[in-house]
Amino acid sequence: MSPSLFGGQLTSVYLNSILVAALTAVLGTAIAYLSALVTARSKMGKPSKAAIDGLVQTTNTVPGMVLGIAFLLAFSGTSLQCTFIILIICNIIHYFSTPYLMIKNSLSKMNASWETTGMLMGDSWTKTIFRVVIPNSWSTILEMFSYYFINAFP
Repeated sequence: MSPSLFGGQLTSVYLNSILVAALTAVLGTAIAYLSALVTARSKMGKPSKAAIDGLVQTTNTVPGMVLGIAFLLAFSGTSLQCTFIILIICNIIHYFSTPYLMIKNSLSKMNASWETTGMLMGDSWTKTIFRVVIPNSWSTILEMFSYYFINAFP
């Protein structure tokens, strides 16, 4: 066996890749879920919802290389230059469209009266989300997490 396959530097590269993919998956899933929650289950106005949906579709059309170069140029000379944070943000933005649409579709299929029922029982909107909506969307949340993790893993 070759010592280069099991060297300390190669292990460090693998661990860094796992770290970037895991942080991208956690943060991306949370951001996509909250965005879809606002557009699918809140009383936000239609123009605001349309603006968020338009922004989501726009991120789907930008190639990853263009996005990476744009971030490289935008953050050169700052403290974020040459950090994992740029990679994580770039991955979240580049792969945002699919997880957002996955969870938005899932949330829109759920019973719309859960929030009203929760309010009649004395629960706030956030309590209803945490007690009812999130448990009913766990399978989609796990799919979102795995999508981000697999695609962000270099």
